[in-house]
Amino acid sequence: CEHTCDITCIETCAATCAHTCSQPTCLSSCGPVTCEVTCSNTCVSTCANTCNSATCAATCVVSCSYTCTAYPITLVSFDAVPGVEEITLEWITAGELGTYSFIIRRSTEPDGEFEIVGEVLSRVNSINQTYYDFIDQTIIPGITYYYTLGDLNISGYETVHDIVASATARPASNNVVISNYPNPFNPTTTIHFVLPTTSIVLLSVFDLHGRLVRSLIADELTVGEHSIVFDGSTLASGMYVYKLETTQMVKTGKMLLVR
Repeated sequence: CEHTCDITCIETCAATCAHTCSQPTCLSSCGPVTCEVTCSNTCVSTCANTCNSATCAATCVVSCSYTCTAYPITLVSFDAVPGVEEITLEWITAGELGTYSFIIRRSTEPDGEFEIVGEVLSRVNSINQTYYDFIDQTIIPGITYYYTLGDLNISGYETVHDIVASATARPASNNVVISNYPNPFNPTTTIHFVLPTTSIVLLSVFDLHGRLVRSLIADELTVGEHSIVFDGSTLASGMYVYKLETTQMVKTGKMLLVR
């Protein structure tokens, strides 16, 4: 168990160096250069001895099960299940020793920055299979989200597992969902929207005086997720309104162009 042995080496060497260099006999009988050499030699020999000793190896075997295996738990599966305006994360473990909690992180890009969106406390400390779930309702339907799972042990050491689960929540029936990201933006932003049915769609951008700035879409679109990039590079800074019209309803939203 390299993790435990590494900590043992660092702590032992630090203590040894501090002790050796502060000895009155060293300071009174040696010049600064000699003392530095003594400290260095002592630390090197101590580290080599500590990390190769049978005592350290035996300690690691005992503590590995709890603190520093590559994966403190056995993760059987980790899945993201789409729902109506929510995504449910489900996972199964086949062994938990010293696990405190599970950390759920989310991103809108598979290789993007993942942020913590939830934590679920461990319920067991055994080798039996255990089912967990977490419902994420802080999402926008129609957008694909990516999730990772980490487990935090009782010593505060976290392991983030390699599995990345993804899902796209469905909008509520007959409800058009629309948003833009980033917001504020400079100079481009992407307008996302989800259609519950196939429909004629008009998507336009207006200024705060109600004047048409740009017509983005005027076409029949199929049910599901759609997106379009709005480029404001020729516009002045300020607030703009996008308006989505279908045969069933009208949706609007505000976006801020900041230069």
